Amino acid sequence: MAGYDEQALIAEATAIIGTDEPVLAAGVFGLSELSAGQVAGGTAGAVGGGLVGGGLLAAIGSIIGSTAGTQAAAAAAGVSVQLLVAITADRIHVLDRDAAAGTPEAATFDRAAVVATVEPLGASRRLTLTDPSSGEQLHLHGSVGWISAQAAGDTVVLGLLTS
Repeated sequence: MAGYDEQALIAEATAIIGTDEPVLAAGVFGLSELSAGQVAGGTAGAVGGGLVGGGLLAAIGSIIGSTAGTQAAAAAAGVSVQLLVAITADRIHVLDRDAAAGTPEAATFDRAAVVATVEPLGASRRLTLTDPSSGEQLHLHGSVGWISAQAAGDTVVLGLLTS
């Protein structure tokens, strides 16, 4: 797994899908459903830490719990926490950044046919990819906030999907 630099993400995607389809953009997204696991884990960790030792332990428990909850939700979906969305001229590839978690390609869509819907959520964006012919949908969550390391790649991907 490389970092969040746009060129590094493109190189990472190219290594997975090959050079037959030049990658125009790549960004790091997560399944939207992971938010529920993060909240549940964080809440459980905060409550547990608070019962044991007060404020500091509640904060530490919340961080550990939210990480564990996110990882458990991703594992239940058969993917890792981070997904690499790679855009080529013809396809949208959703790649698992941790090949040990499953197959490297979690989903693929025909770029000309897919309907991409982007909903703002603060400094984040919810991306829904819908294949009209099959009805298959994938709900993703990305970041566009200036403070986020993954914002640059996500912003380019979202721009290509909505233009």
